[in-house]
Amino acid sequence: MEQNRQQPSQPPAQPEQEYPEVVLEPIEDLGLNRMKNAKRRAAAKKKRQRRRIMIIVLSSVVALLLIALTFFFINLQREAAAKAAAEEALRIQLEQERIEFEELANSTVFCNGISVNGVSIGGMSMDEAKAALAPTEQNLTARKSIPLTYNGQLYSLDLSGMSYTTNLNSILTEAYRLGKTGDYAGMKAEKSDVEINGRAYTLTVSYDMSSLLSGIAQIAAQIDTVAQDAGIASVDKESRTIIFSDEVVGISVDQTLLAQRITDALLNGVSSPVEVPVNETQPAVTRASLEGKYVLRASATTNFSSSPSARKYNVRKGAELINGTVLKPGETFSTNDTLGTRTKANGWKEANAYESGTVVPQYGGGVCQLSTTLYNAVVKADLEVVYRRNHSMPVTYIDKGLDATINSVGNEIDFQFKNNTSSDIVIFGYTTDKNWVVFEIRGLPFATTEYDEIKLTSSRVSTNSPDGDEITIEVPVGTEKADGTLMVEGETYQAIARRDGYVYQSYKNYYLNGELVRKEKLALSTYKSFAGEIWTCLVAETPDPSATLDPDAPEPLPDDTPSPGA
Repeated sequence: MEQNRQQPSQPPAQPEQEYPEVVLEPIEDLGLNRMKNAKRRAAAKKKRQRRRIMIIVLSSVVALLLIALTFFFINLQREAAAKAAAEEALRIQLEQERIEFEELANSTVFCNGISVNGVSIGGMSMDEAKAALAPTEQNLTARKSIPLTYNGQLYSLDLSGMSYTTNLNSILTEAYRLGKTGDYAGMKAEKSDVEINGRAYTLTVSYDMSSLLSGIAQIAAQIDTVAQDAGIASVDKESRTIIFSDEVVGISVDQTLLAQRITDALLNGVSSPVEVPVNETQPAVTRASLEGKYVLRASATTNFSSSPSARKYNVRKGAELINGTVLKPGETFSTNDTLGTRTKANGWKEANAYESGTVVPQYGGGVCQLSTTLYNAVVKADLEVVYRRNHSMPVTYIDKGLDATINSVGNEIDFQFKNNTSSDIVIFGYTTDKNWVVFEIRGLPFATTEYDEIKLTSSRVSTNSPDGDEITIEVPVGTEKADGTLMVEGETYQAIARRDGYVYQSYKNYYLNGELVRKEKLALSTYKSFAGEIWTCLVAETPDPSATLDPDAPEPLPDDTPSPGA
């Protein structure tokens, strides 16, 4: 560098040998040399400039590095100081938070803003809070009943004898923990939220569920109603009309749901009556479904115009006793039970009846015509025959094989049938002025579309002739004959004609729109043959004039001997 600085001030001497003499070169060579020299001088100058620039740049870089290093070390010192200050501030903050955390966690009072049933317990200790809430708890547990309502009627559920518990301890325990659990930030935030927004708790009482359900069951017993189908309320026997009853909707208290509603009411301090929830059971049969739908399922008639007055009386009396009978589904009708024991004391008259193949006078004679007529109506109504028995010999008021006898002696011979339908049936029995006995069976129509009418027929299976001759019996004067007249001395009377025995098969004939669609066997009836019976009247005996009446003898009692047959 020093050489470069000195050269301009002391330019080098030109060597003498380069100019020993003036020699003129050709003009062309002289120009080329000058150009070469100029280029060398320019290149040298540029080289020198580049060196200067590099020196300047290097100097600047070094200077900048020195400045940067200076600032770097200064920043390091500043950061170290700031870090130390921040660490100290953090230490102080953490220490403060530690102190506050311990204060929050170890606090022995409730946060401000906490209330129970409107009573503020903020700032109180646990014991102070319990004391403050004691009147509220006492008032709550002093409740002796809770009102219930159903269908506009009030009921009272007695609470006095029920065991109970309150939630005082549980809610105080929960409230006491507010702002005292978790990390510092969580506790501080929770405490602040409670103080700003508050926390309201409800003190409630809970009753023992078994005791509660027991009390509810007593209320339910007053409300529960069994569902009842509509049916026949009464029968007008004279007009032969049916009056139907209303159906009854079944009501059953939902005791579990009611217990929940009562519990909720107690929890929420509700004093208004609690609505009793119920479940309804709809009846299967309504009045609307019955009215206008009862029909005459079947009827049967027989004539008794040829009967003596006493027998006519018995037939009319029996028809009145049966008239208006209502038979519920599944029930069995007994003719003997309905008519009762046929005795003079029970208002029956003596008339001829069949007994062991003969005609004898009996109280209630003629009632077998009622059982026979009713039997025909029952079968045509498609009801179930439980017990039926034919007479020992054919009767004159019905075709053979279609009769039904009864006997009140021991009640061993009866006509019984069951209501095998799904609804009540009504039996109307009456007699006409022209001495017809009529039985009508009213109820819902046949539960099938296969037929709409049933008719009865019978046919003879066999005939059996009697063995032996007629029987002759001697009877006293005054014995009553079948026509009501009395035997006289020396009279002979054909009491029972000689007759053949028969076996008859009866049939149920099913019709649809007047066309026979089915035929079934019904019953087999056997009638005994009889050789016949002739009465001969004995000669009247002369009374003993010496015989005297005992004044102390009791008066004869009325003949109440039950009738064995009709």
